[in-house]
Amino acid sequence: MLLSFFITQLSSVIYAGDLWVSKTGTQDTCGPTEDLACTSIQQALSVAGPGDTILITAGTYTEDSSTSPHVNKCYWIDSSYASLCAVGSGTALAPITLTAAPGSERRVIVDSQNDRIGLHLLKADYIHVKNMVFVNNFIIGIGSWGQVQNEIANQDTLGIGIRIENNKILDTNGPYGLNVSGLGMWGSKDWVVKNNYIQNVHSEQSREASCIQAYGVINALIENNDLIDCASGIFWKDHFIENISRDPVIESEIRYNNINAYSSGVQIGIRGSGSVEAGHNYIHHNYIHGFSGSGIYGNMAAAHSISASLTIEHNLFNGDGRSAKAITLDAFDSVAIKGNLFLDVGIDIEIIKYSDTKIVIVKKSDYNVFDNSFKAVTARYSTSEKTYDSLALWNRIVSSDSVNFGISNPDSNSVSNPITNIVETNGLTYKQTSPAYRMMPDNSNAGPIQFGNEVIGSSFVRPKAPSNVIFTSN
Repeated sequence: MLLSFFITQLSSVIYAGDLWVSKTGTQDTCGPTEDLACTSIQQALSVAGPGDTILITAGTYTEDSSTSPHVNKCYWIDSSYASLCAVGSGTALAPITLTAAPGSERRVIVDSQNDRIGLHLLKADYIHVKNMVFVNNFIIGIGSWGQVQNEIANQDTLGIGIRIENNKILDTNGPYGLNVSGLGMWGSKDWVVKNNYIQNVHSEQSREASCIQAYGVINALIENNDLIDCASGIFWKDHFIENISRDPVIESEIRYNNINAYSSGVQIGIRGSGSVEAGHNYIHHNYIHGFSGSGIYGNMAAAHSISASLTIEHNLFNGDGRSAKAITLDAFDSVAIKGNLFLDVGIDIEIIKYSDTKIVIVKKSDYNVFDNSFKAVTARYSTSEKTYDSLALWNRIVSSDSVNFGISNPDSNSVSNPITNIVETNGLTYKQTSPAYRMMPDNSNAGPIQFGNEVIGSSFVRPKAPSNVIFTSN
């Protein structure tokens, strides 16, 4: 469907600077002070321009773009309506800011009544969304429908420079097949997603619902979020390349997040056979737990070519028992796995080989801490599949191994210990008896609390470590 978006009614007076919205507003236009507030968030969005700040006082706002006098009907991909829609774009130096007013932080509630997506950014650029709550969302909590299904990114159709910060996105549901997501970054570039709490994202077949999902992402920073109760915490799909020579882009840095997902913590996948390969991704200092699938799942073997570098450092993988796998990869180049903690999983590292050309090339794997049930599998699903049931056997791999390792003797400085405990009850910290304590070459710790001052998760809630547990040595 061709997306169209036109303002049908504009205020006769447009104030530069602040635009106030209040449940008790009395004005026909959204004025620059609280006593000149209007009652509609959409009205303010429809007139906001570069540098404007929309300030909203506490209350529950139920709006619908399909009936709003301030904007034409705003569609999501499948013809579902949005509660709120962006109209204009900001600039890099003068973004449009949509935020709860001082004193109303996190008490501005946009209720989509399980019927509409919450906020549609509609390919807009440089919009900041802060300190708000989006509840009862249909398909998407906050989303931007930009470019998808193209190999080379089109700057005219990407949503660029969006910042989603200090928000709650709660209770997002929708039908199977519609990529249900708390935050949908469709065709995005230079997004910052920071300090948000996203919880309860489900579809009719909940295996596909994601707390954060992108169809094509360039240079995203995802940090200090709580991603709770979804199938995939983060799902990157339908990737971009830089140019016709297929140079990969930097896709994302994912760090300091608390991810509690029941299938995969972070998934890098494809739209379908022959899709574009993934770009560069850096996943570090996250607490990934509760998963029964894979903590990090790179599923790119059916893509056009082998995917770009993937760095996995200083994460804590705490799975949901023997069916869980900490890291599962196929068809990635220059993989680095360093300084991670692996707990309560059936397989620590699973490397899949579907063909002689779509392979994983591990360039580094070391200074990791595994529990006493260490298990790794290489060349999975091929005639050369091999299982390593001890760290000592794993250490003996050479670069000529059938999985095409780029290193010999992986994890030569890693340890595997019987573990009765993981971390102290006051958070993700380690006692001096833990093998993770000061394990790294620079005397820092393995795991997400590398230097002792890291903050994992959002300011809404800090992740709780398993009760009464620490690492213990032999």
